[in-house]
Amino acid sequence: MTNIKTILKLLIKNDYKKMLIWIGSIFTLILFTSIAYPTVYETEQDIASFALIVANPAMKGLLGDIYPNATYNHALIFSQEILMMSAIFVAVMNVYFSVRFTRVFEDDGVIEIINSKPVERYTFLTSSIILILLMNLVLFILNTFGLVLADLNGATLKGNILYGLALFAIGLVYSGIGLLSSKLFNTASTSYTFSYLCLLIFYIVRAIGDVSIDQLTYFSPLGWVTKTQVFYKDNYLYIVFMLLLASILYFGSFYLFKKVDYGSGIFNLNKGKSNANKLLKTNIGLIINLQKVQVLVWALSIFLLTAAFGGIFHEFESFLEIELVKQFFGDNIVDFSSTIIYYIIKVVSIFGIIPALNIIFKLAKEEKTNSIENVYTRNSRSRYVLAHLITSFLTAFFMQVVILLGAFSTGSKFILDNMSFIDYLLANLIFLPAIWLVISFAVLLLGIGREHIKYTWFYFGFIFVAFYLEEILKLPKFIMSLSTIYHVDPSDINYLAAIIMVILSIVLSAVGIKLYKKRNLE
Repeated sequence: MTNIKTILKLLIKNDYKKMLIWIGSIFTLILFTSIAYPTVYETEQDIASFALIVANPAMKGLLGDIYPNATYNHALIFSQEILMMSAIFVAVMNVYFSVRFTRVFEDDGVIEIINSKPVERYTFLTSSIILILLMNLVLFILNTFGLVLADLNGATLKGNILYGLALFAIGLVYSGIGLLSSKLFNTASTSYTFSYLCLLIFYIVRAIGDVSIDQLTYFSPLGWVTKTQVFYKDNYLYIVFMLLLASILYFGSFYLFKKVDYGSGIFNLNKGKSNANKLLKTNIGLIINLQKVQVLVWALSIFLLTAAFGGIFHEFESFLEIELVKQFFGDNIVDFSSTIIYYIIKVVSIFGIIPALNIIFKLAKEEKTNSIENVYTRNSRSRYVLAHLITSFLTAFFMQVVILLGAFSTGSKFILDNMSFIDYLLANLIFLPAIWLVISFAVLLLGIGREHIKYTWFYFGFIFVAFYLEEILKLPKFIMSLSTIYHVDPSDINYLAAIIMVILSIVLSAVGIKLYKKRNLE
């Protein structure tokens, strides 16, 4: 027990800032959005309009199954809009820390040093699980307290506790997936990729289940989150299911940690070929070779996600027959259909930023682990950074093409009935300048100092929250304008804004590369 306490102190001391940022961000998001809801939906008509909007298939796919219209109040609206997003954030947090506490520390040699002391084999894993449990417990207490403080109309203490428990349970499930993947694969990047792929697959399974095949929802832990029906039926049974699944994953992790050697995994994906490809002699070829698995997994995930949404586009035809919808949109009902297509493209394009950014972050990681020094003994710093930048830009372009093909593969008829293929193509590609600007911002921060590049994720989080919660938070226009995505409207393309963002990307990239070339490597 003494060893566990010592390792717990070590883990907390090493990562307490990151834990505080994650927990504080999720708690702040839930608290402020819950407080804002009564000012957004002030009248019965506002609530009725919300019930109408979430009844369409796209919203059901994004947010989860809906409640009977007559039951909606502020608490149910909050649960409908925020619970799924909160669950995803908590899942991402738990995957990050579970893989970090195991595979990342194992790759860095931390666990090997600790195990050279008189400690048991499972001590580090046990300490990691205890800390993960404590993190999720703190988040549960804060979220429950925050919802009690917000005192939403229609909320009950039972519902507030269930909301917190749902996030607690889904967090444990995905921490279990992260721990398991740490021994399934022999690199941290592959473990992260696999865990987040599981998150995306379960999200797609839930979305399809909520829209068309109800039985599929029960095969997804995220589907269990929505089935709790917080503030409506308050079903605690699915919390039990999630806790049981988390326990199974934890036991599986202990088994793999016993059977698999340190520094290894069941699937060793870094075994090279005996004869290297000639492209490996080039900077871009080397980067692509190192990143190809992660990029392809992201591409597959994004393709499946957009294909899933493309497959339910036809469901809108029945939704457009509702009289109230006709009154709201008037005779120009086709605009509603194209708006849905543009909305899906925008949502998935934001996620498409991540694999492109990861390439710049890979360069920062190489610097941190000192593995880049050998490269710079025979290579120019500026050329190597530029190669990462170009590869990142190409990855962003590739992801937009994947988004285009994904939705078109299953929803081509609906798309072509509402717009030309050229308009659809431009609607996808017009996001590139905004994405490139985010990448250039990351390069600038890397040029200033490796420790500053982490702020790119804060900016990405701002882009996501500003887009998703714009109407709820009612952010001032000047704050919204700080998001690059805010300046992109695929239904009314502003080419001047796109040109300005491209110019800014070039300027930021040039400054970042120049600063990187001159600064000391830490």
